[in-house]
Amino acid sequence: MAERKIYKTMQGKTIDFDRIRLSNELVPAIGNMKVNARGDEIDPKGNIVKTRDDIVQEKIKKESKQVETYTEEFDSEEELTPDQAKEILSKNRKNRNQEK
Repeated sequence: MAERKIYKTMQGKTIDFDRIRLSNELVPAIGNMKVNARGDEIDPKGNIVKTRDDIVQEKIKKESKQVETYTEEFDSEEELTPDQAKEILSKNRKNRNQEK
């Protein structure tokens, strides 16, 4: 378990940053990202639409799909010429742009 972050001010008061952070987890963050302090997506009323864990899992799946497409095209035993490599990279860029 991580150590708690408790600091003392010059005046001798103690500040527990972990307690402050935990008490404000569900408060909407300031800015235009529509998330709370924990990173969950929220709607205009402040209700959680997607949790931070769901967002991270989606990102991991998306990145693993991109890695699979690269490995499928580079698994061939023959060596690629520079022109072939450029063509494959441009196809992958187009595919990524279409997914967005």
